[in-house]
Amino acid sequence: MSKRLSVLICGAALFFSAPALAGEIYNGAALSPETIVTKITQPEAGTLRIEAGWPTLITLADIPVAEKKLEDTTLHFSARLKSVGLKGSAFIEMWVHFSGENEGAYFSRGLDQQVTGDADWTAVSIPFVLKKGQVPERVTLNVQVGGRGAVLIKDIILSD
Repeated sequence: MSKRLSVLICGAALFFSAPALAGEIYNGAALSPETIVTKITQPEAGTLRIEAGWPTLITLADIPVAEKKLEDTTLHFSARLKSVGLKGSAFIEMWVHFSGENEGAYFSRGLDQQVTGDADWTAVSIPFVLKKGQVPERVTLNVQVGGRGAVLIKDIILSD
């Protein structure tokens, strides 16, 4: 390989891998509702419609539960899902966050209760078992959308 070609290849590698120093690549000035790939609307009270352009995760709620001193029980996250033209699938998930001896975040996912394509309202529910001494700080409720299309969610309930 010629010396000139080697220098050219090395220079190109540096050019494409180095961070931009001179100018902005993006500053958010063009940001508008039309540029956001995932749109969330509320077609009626208690119902959310998620229009996804690609796979995405939507956090529905992050609930502090430390004061409830939940332990030795089963948490249930239930909702109703509907899909419209969904390429892929959607399901609910629950993250339970602990501090102290059980520190960390652990999840339960409704992989066996997914909606896809054009699915009518479907009741879904996932459990999370808390043993004695396992007292969560907070619970995060999400819906995972695994492709392009619309997902509607309503009747969201967290219970024990």
